[in-house]
Amino acid sequence: MTSAQRLALTAVTALVAIALAACGAPRGGTGAASAGGPATTAPATSPAPATPSASPSATQPGTPPAAVTTTPECGAAQLTVSYTDNRQIREGALAGMSHADNVVTFVNKGSACWMRGYPGVAALNAAGQQIQQATRSSNTPDPLVVLKPGQTASALITGNTASCTKQTTAQGLLVTAPDQRISTRLGTYGTLCLQSLGVQQVQRGNAGGLHLR
Repeated sequence: MTSAQRLALTAVTALVAIALAACGAPRGGTGAASAGGPATTAPATSPAPATPSASPSATQPGTPPAAVTTTPECGAAQLTVSYTDNRQIREGALAGMSHADNVVTFVNKGSACWMRGYPGVAALNAAGQQIQQATRSSNTPDPLVVLKPGQTASALITGNTASCTKQTTAQGLLVTAPDQRISTRLGTYGTLCLQSLGVQQVQRGNAGGLHLR
């Protein structure tokens, strides 16, 4: 073999070695792992238990106390509504000193039942339209009144003639027993300052809780 042939064979052998070395290198230029590793999932958080709602008040209207759970609330159909027949009141015991007060009564004509709270009361004009709603005029707890057949509960209606410059004659009252939707229209109430019309809670007896001599 001549010297030229030996040089040529050496060059070819070197080229083949370089090519083989290139094929053995890892693709991508490096053997490092990707910076973005597998995603991790946070464990699910259990929802917080719901806060229980407040229990209804034991004195909430329409909710009977434990002592009368077997006795129903008085319904409108079993109550006779009227102005009181209390003799002292009818003779003017509530009059004077600019007062324009009266008492409405609820007579139980059915089976035993209970009442508690404020009746709805509205002053009416001659056409029977409501011209003033009575405001609740007491901050004392609502007494429970249990009525046997024939017994009476009542509520004091208050007003005055001194707190306004122009008085109005209420040609009637529209009265609704506590927690009921059926109303009774009563006759002329009298003259008063309309904005002074108020009502107190039902009480046992026919005097609206007043202690008359």
